[in-house]
Amino acid sequence: MHHPLRQNSSTKHLKSILEKLEEVQLTGDIFFPKGWLASSIGNYSSKEANDILNNFLKDNPNYNPILLKKLHQTTNNLARAQNIKN
Repeated sequence: MHHPLRQNSSTKHLKSILEKLEEVQLTGDIFFPKGWLASSIGNYSSKEANDILNNFLKDNPNYNPILLKKLHQTTNNLARAQNIKN
C-alpha cells in the first residue's frame, strides 16, 4: 500500500497511521513501532506527506517522547526531501 509507486493514492492513510502509533506500541514489542513507521510513512517524500506529519506533530505537542524519537528517525528522509526540493 505504501510502495513508492502508490504514494499518490495512499497518502490519505498517513494521518490514521500516525494516530494509531501509540496503539501499535502497546503490542509490547519495542522494535515494532519503528519498523511499522519505516514501512509506511518512512517511504514517502512528498510535500503532502510532510504536511500531514507536521500537522500531526503540531496537534500533539505532548506526544510520547519515545515514539516521537522513532517518528523523527523514520521521517528524517521525508524532511530532507523537502529541503532538496526547495
